[in-house]
Amino acid sequence: MSSKLAIALAANGSTGKNDLVALVSEVEATLLAARETIALEEDRILDLANETPDRSRDLISKSQLVIERLSKGLVALNERIQQIDAAEYARSWNEQADELEAQQDRLAQRWIDLYWGFIEQFPKLYAEIDALDKRIAEHNGKAPRGRSRRVIETELRARNLKGYDADNPRLRDNLKLVHPKTGRICFPPEPVNYAALAMVEAVQRLEQKHAGLYSSDWHEFESARQAQLRREAAAREEGLRAKSAADRRKYESKLLAADRKARGIVEETP
Repeated sequence: MSSKLAIALAANGSTGKNDLVALVSEVEATLLAARETIALEEDRILDLANETPDRSRDLISKSQLVIERLSKGLVALNERIQQIDAAEYARSWNEQADELEAQQDRLAQRWIDLYWGFIEQFPKLYAEIDALDKRIAEHNGKAPRGRSRRVIETELRARNLKGYDADNPRLRDNLKLVHPKTGRICFPPEPVNYAALAMVEAVQRLEQKHAGLYSSDWHEFESARQAQLRREAAAREEGLRAKSAADRRKYESKLLAADRKARGIVEETP
């Protein structure tokens, strides 16, 4: 048995798991037999009719040595079996990990193809949508009095919604696209404060005006400003005259048409 254990526990580890499990069963049976021998011989030593107590002591000593050696070997066998199980589990786990990574690579490539194209095109699309929605808002602000029709936002029209609510929030305000390399948010863009821009432009115009008025060339600046005001006034007056002439021609055309109708004159169509 000792030789079997030595071969099984050799460093090359050539003994398979099934052989090791079978050897464990043999070792356990041998240990059981050794314990039974010890118990039997201990009873014989105390038997006054036993004429060979030294033999019993020798058997007990040998059995104890067998138990010590085989118990140590049994521990080593179980450790070797656990190592084989661990190696088999690791091999199986790595095979599954390789398969998962292969599937992951395919999905990752699809993600790259889809997401890169999306973050390139989507912000451009919404830039056009924002520009159009701004024109729509301006147009709605000029709606005829008493008319209820309004042009809805482009996103509402695309999603076939009448308005936004908790169940249907504005995608423009809730979607966030992160650049995969920089980690920065590339959509939505930072909101533009049009009121602040208008204020900055007004201040800049005022600064330019004051810079001209209080400079050494203030008379030239004032002359140019007055000339610009006159040109603007002339353009407005010309526009009013053109509109008045057009309105007069339109009115005269209506009067002529009404007169012809009253006299029963029908214009010939060429």
